[in-house]
Amino acid sequence: AGCIANRSEACVGLSNVFGETVDAQLFAVAARLTADFGEGRTVVGYEASDTLDAALGCGFRAVGGLRVWVSST
Repeated sequence: AGCIANRSEACVGLSNVFGETVDAQLFAVAARLTADFGEGRTVVGYEASDTLDAALGCGFRAVGGLRVWVSST
């Protein structure tokens, strides 16, 4: 099992949570480790399908859809 965490000045991102089964318990562990890595920054991410269910099941909340910005150049 594992995940990817990336830290910016404003927040810490959690993505690519994986394991034999991705459930709320596994997602919660990944979120705790990401929060430690973030040193107090807000943990954010974007999920879909089963990982969205796992994130919501461990306390995350949905705030909106993902937007992709494309340059016109």
